Amino acid sequence: MIGAGCALGYGLPGWQALACGAVATVSAGGRLSPDMDQTRLYRLLLPRPVEGHRRLTHWWGWPTMALLALGVYTGWELTSWPVLPITSLIFGWGSHILADAVFGAPGGGRGAGVPLAPLGRHRGLLGAKHGLRSDGRVARFCTRAIFPVVITCLILACLRHLA
Repeated sequence: MIGAGCALGYGLPGWQALACGAVATVSAGGRLSPDMDQTRLYRLLLPRPVEGHRRLTHWWGWPTMALLALGVYTGWELTSWPVLPITSLIFGWGSHILADAVFGAPGGGRGAGVPLAPLGRHRGLLGAKHGLRSDGRVARFCTRAIFPVVITCLILACLRHLA
């Protein structure tokens, strides 16, 4: 959703918005998302203190620094077509971290939310100490009621821009 929404917001054609949505989805969930910290390869490569879910890979600073490096230090236009897929990957990663800040319940020796520093204490969105459950009522409402409407609107907007 975030990739397509940003591309449409930048005024790009529908096919580019759909492509950016697909690219952002790759880094928003699964093995190439911040949840890569749950893979066996990750646990083999990193030392013990860094292991654990929602630690190093879930720090909000990684996508922020990546956007700054891409936009400021390279001088590239973040909304230009060759660069926007990379921007979409970063936005997908960041959207996962934002979702975990809201729906990241405490557990496994960590607090609610995401770390404030790469290996620091966890905090939920707006300082929440408990976090919303990812399998709770609010999450189900978002995935069953809100997200389908937003996705439908984005697809319709992309199709409108295809013409």
